[in-house]
Amino acid sequence: MTYAIGEIIVYIVLAALIGLMAGYLLWYSRIVGTRTETNIMASVLRERSATLSLYETELAAALDERDHLRSQTEALTGNAERRANEVEALRSQVSQLRPLAHRVPELRSRVDEIDPLVSRVSELEDANAELNARAVAAEKALSLLTEQRDRLVSAVVAEDLDDSDAENHPPFLEAEPLELLKEHPDDLQLINGIGPHLEGVLNENGIFTFQQIAQLTTEGVYELDGQLGFKGRIERDEWVRQAGTLHRLKVDGGVDE
Repeated sequence: MTYAIGEIIVYIVLAALIGLMAGYLLWYSRIVGTRTETNIMASVLRERSATLSLYETELAAALDERDHLRSQTEALTGNAERRANEVEALRSQVSQLRPLAHRVPELRSRVDEIDPLVSRVSELEDANAELNARAVAAEKALSLLTEQRDRLVSAVVAEDLDDSDAENHPPFLEAEPLELLKEHPDDLQLINGIGPHLEGVLNENGIFTFQQIAQLTTEGVYELDGQLGFKGRIERDEWVRQAGTLHRLKVDGGVDE
């Protein structure tokens, strides 16, 4: 009986030890499993973090690409609006020019007619330029000849006119009778500054020849200028000097009466 109780106690103790051992193993296995799961979860978390970083990088790149595409879209939209406005303007121009389309053959014919005229105008412009150049050269030559003539006139007047005798002439000296002067007048318009009207005024006042004007004294010039209202033209245009030259040339046979 005692032996049987002892065996029971031994079995109970063994059962308790076995239970404790089984509980410890179970607890240990749970701890090991938990650690393994933790390590696995940590590894997964690291993978997820790396993936998330990659996604963030790709997202940033995608956002940049979106902004770039948005800018391009806005630019294309602006260009499209401008092109639309240009197309509308061209359509308006076409609508305005369309009624003139039937005149194209007529206008082409007019152009064909005008082309020779344009060529002719170009030729005339070239000829005009050449004539202008010749006119400039002629003006220079005329100016030189005028200077030479003035020097010769001064020399002739200084030689032919004696100032002492000129002062004794009356203001309107007539070398010949008035009726004879009328019959053989000089062309007073050869004097620079005298035109048809002034020549008529001079004739009305008894002046018909170069000699009459050449022999005018200073007093006679002022008197004639005041009477006829020439406003200083006689002295300004040097009628007396010119008339002396022309009278000398007339005497020498160089001027027709």
